[in-house]
Amino acid sequence: MLNALLVGVGGFLGAMLRYGVTGLVHRQMPTTSFPYGTLVVSLTA
Repeated sequence: MLNALLVGVGGFLGAMLRYGVTGLVHRQMPTTSFPYGTLVVSLTA
């Protein structure tokens, strides 16, 4: 049970970091239509 909880917490933290990094990149490049935030996250993960 503890393992399932730890996996859930890790997944939550990873998702929040991914969301934050994607948003940060999109705020730096607001006029582009290419999903650079997703690209950055995918290349660094």
